[in-house]
Amino acid sequence: MEGQIIKIISNLYTVNSNGKIYECHSRGKFRNDNISPMVGDFVKFDKENNYILEMLPRHNELERPLVSNIDQGLIVTSLKGPLFSPNLLDKLLVVMEFNKIKPIICLTKNDLLTKEEKKDIKKYVKYYKKLGYKVLYNTNLFRIKRLFKGKTTVFTGQSGAGKSTLINKLDKKHLNDKRFLLICLIPIVLHGVWDMPINTPYYLLQITLTVAAWLVIIYFINLGLKQIDDAKKLESKKSN
Repeated sequence: MEGQIIKIISNLYTVNSNGKIYECHSRGKFRNDNISPMVGDFVKFDKENNYILEMLPRHNELERPLVSNIDQGLIVTSLKGPLFSPNLLDKLLVVMEFNKIKPIICLTKNDLLTKEEKKDIKKYVKYYKKLGYKVLYNTNLFRIKRLFKGKTTVFTGQSGAGKSTLINKLDKKHLNDKRFLLICLIPIVLHGVWDMPINTPYYLLQITLTVAAWLVIIYFINLGLKQIDDAKKLESKKSN
């Protein structure tokens, strides 16, 4: 079967094939031949034994972030905090163009600018648009989402520009995750119980809530350890 690597953790490769997810390992031959699979690589794999058999040719690749087969790159650029840097933006545009990746400029933190600063930024926006680049603000979520349809897109840009914030705004699947909702709900419930006018000695209420909090913490620690153990068992099984 053929698929695309969408995540790599150590020697565990998550491959997407026609909407189905497979957790695979790479062959020892790859290490001997100094071949390193990257996120974005198209591969042939054995779905029965969960092994990547062959790497398909790459259209392009980036070293930072380490990805391949990219259609377009969203250059997330802060206007303030960190300050707007035309030189850094130009450098990223050159990297994109050199690797035949369509660049899209996404400006963030426009709300932090003064009126005078906004006037200066508009000159840059006009300049880049005149060069043929698409320039958007991070508040244009609907327009940004439409650009992703049928495309493999990489996010890049300076640290603190707001890449993670933008991704979280665009992808709200975690709001439907029961575990995420449970984590959010537990402190609310505990806080509500703490503020309730219950005729219980203070020390007893404090002990009860502390025990409840630790039970929750232990539950999620065990859940994480179980996932690690399952991953180790899968890796051991593939090695044998």
